[in-house]
Amino acid sequence: MRAGYSSANCFWLITKSGVSEKDLNKVKETQKNDLEVSLKENAYWTNELTNDIVNKSKIEIGIKDFEQIKKLTSKEIQKAARKFFGQNYARLVLLPEKQDMAQ
Repeated sequence: MRAGYSSANCFWLITKSGVSEKDLNKVKETQKNDLEVSLKENAYWTNELTNDIVNKSKIEIGIKDFEQIKKLTSKEIQKAARKFFGQNYARLVLLPEKQDMAQ
């Protein structure tokens, strides 16, 4: 994404045209690095075991997660962006409280 765009503009652009190859590669690299750190620090396994116990599912090995990261496409990101940031959204703006001049 180009510098100077607001988050709302970035989400809108993604819903319309997906992400660039450069941005997609950045996302994949970040996910891969996060997964590698998680595997080394056992956070991955804690999460897997917890999910498998709660969902009563079979324990999967982290290799599958690396394969999913490799398969990620701009179209999939665009589809998710349309689902979560489509027509139904709210724009909220926090304004500073007015200061009491007597203080």
